[in-house]
Amino acid sequence: RGCLPGLEQRRRQRRGVAVVGAKLALVLAVGLFIALVQVLQLWLFAGLGLFGDAESFGLSLSAGSWVWLVVLIVPLAALISAVLLLLSARAGSYKEFQIVFFPLLLVCAALASVAVLPAASLRSIVVLLPISNVAVGLRETMSGRLDVPFLLAAVGVSFAWAGLAAWGVLRALTSERLVTSADAERADLVGGRGLFERHVLRWFAAMWAIVLLSSANLPFLGELRAQVLFNLGVVFAGASFLMIKVYRLDVRQALSLRAPHPAVWPAVVLAAPAGLIVALLSSQLGSGLFPIPQEMAEAFSRALLPEDLSLVELLFWIAVMPAVCEEIAFRGVLMHGLRRKLSPLALCLATAVVFALFHFELFRLLPTMTIGLMLAGVTWLSGSIYPAVVWHGLNNGLAVVAEKREIRLDEVEPWVSAASVAVLVGCFAWFWRFRRPREHAPGRDDSTAARESGDEVPAA
Repeated sequence: RGCLPGLEQRRRQRRGVAVVGAKLALVLAVGLFIALVQVLQLWLFAGLGLFGDAESFGLSLSAGSWVWLVVLIVPLAALISAVLLLLSARAGSYKEFQIVFFPLLLVCAALASVAVLPAASLRSIVVLLPISNVAVGLRETMSGRLDVPFLLAAVGVSFAWAGLAAWGVLRALTSERLVTSADAERADLVGGRGLFERHVLRWFAAMWAIVLLSSANLPFLGELRAQVLFNLGVVFAGASFLMIKVYRLDVRQALSLRAPHPAVWPAVVLAAPAGLIVALLSSQLGSGLFPIPQEMAEAFSRALLPEDLSLVELLFWIAVMPAVCEEIAFRGVLMHGLRRKLSPLALCLATAVVFALFHFELFRLLPTMTIGLMLAGVTWLSGSIYPAVVWHGLNNGLAVVAEKREIRLDEVEPWVSAASVAVLVGCFAWFWRFRRPREHAPGRDDSTAARESGDEVPAA
């Protein structure tokens, strides 16, 4: 008799796995059909020449190229099908699915757009990026360049990503705690911190889409000051305080507005220049993995540091404004929204990744994520946003001054790089020595926070 409940539970799990597999197979069949239709259209255009001259578009497709087109598209269809099914499993309603789907579509479009970069190649970290690896592989295949080992690697990586998404679907659809549970309905009715924690990533996805679309469609944002005011002042800071108001959050708790240990400040001053050198080292790694034309890098530098602005103005717009507004958004509101869901290390990594995604240029991805990880770490260890604000301002300010003085921080001696790594490690050891994680802020336990946010506290 004692074994019967376990046997019945395993039978239910097997039935659940079978149902999930059938759903995934159905969605995959539709995705594969659409993908093969696209290959057929390309064959009618380039293979038979029914709609024009393919060579005028730089297409060079052999019999082997057509095989590789199909081989590349199959794992891509599997990945997208699994992600869409996972999204539908996590969404509580069709409206909620639509809200999350649009930012996801923009992310997929951004990953696919890597193929338009002339220097993007499968012989880089691109081969590990979902969608990007297939997009670049399709471009190279249609151009007649068959790099078979890396094409196989792209297929394998895509299947791995698809398997990871399918595993997420299996967990979501076989779980007894679905999104229509009483807890979710209670959070929708009560609001407060519980609902904020469920919605925080949607807010940041919407902010990401607004920044991306506005940068491409609002001509006045071509000027540095207007762009900083809109992106940082309106989107980052404005949306952060709007979330605090909508979900009735405590401002001091949501933004970690508490004094750190006084011993933290000297280490912050030392860590900022060392962290900048380390971030530039990761930038050099990124330039090898995300190669870009020199003209693109020079154009970006001119746009970021216009000659008509004085050094004081540049320090305000590029150092002070980002230090305040971005820290409010990322190390303040975002960390507060995710801190009960993730471990400290995962929390710092997640906020660093989101922070990097808001800097759309691929060559800035690794250095921005490196800086974001440092800022998240010092925020968690000190329990305060203030050290991150100062560190962020010093980092950007030093970079601006070095650029204006034509000091190449990315070409320092090896011993300087090694010393910077050592100083950074020592500073974080110092932060750990005087740590004040905000989870253990005196007089601010979870019960107090729950009462302030409007959530009920269960009786002991």
